Amino acid sequence: MDPEVVRELFAYGRSAGARIFDAAARLTPAQFTTTEGIQNAGRGSIRDTLRHLVGAQIGWVSWLSGSMSAEAGRARGRALQQTEFPDAASLRAAWEEAEAEARDFVDGVTVAELERVATLPGPGGRAVDLRHGELLIHVANHGTQHRAEAAALLTAFGQSPGDLDFLFYLLARGAPAGG
Repeated sequence: MDPEVVRELFAYGRSAGARIFDAAARLTPAQFTTTEGIQNAGRGSIRDTLRHLVGAQIGWVSWLSGSMSAEAGRARGRALQQTEFPDAASLRAAWEEAEAEARDFVDGVTVAELERVATLPGPGGRAVDLRHGELLIHVANHGTQHRAEAAALLTAFGQSPGDLDFLFYLLARGAPAGG
């Protein structure tokens, strides 16, 4: 697996996440925390959807980087309580910390690290072997799902973050043609 692909997916996630948090900053505290009128989108409120996104990234990256055990990573992710985040600014600060940790890890990740295998419980309780690179792609994709849910909720409040497609990220990044 190519480490550059993983780095690019995480860079895209940072870019799209910044747009989500910029839009969330324009909400009132009540809009940020409400679950009223929200059905089957995200984790309830915008705050809780983004809190889940941040907590899951913290847990996975901490475990995959080796900075903590799987149990501690899951506990750290779950430890993000609603009461810690009364507004978008407080949650953005936690997201920026999680993004810095992820960047430090993925910027230095090697092919050998991406090929390491972890055994996780799969369907029906049977063990499944997955490479760390596959799990990092899962983390990036998980963020895409929850950013999309947050974007839909933000749009309902008149605060669309705009186009979040990977293609728009690539176009904005401005890589020169031919290389």
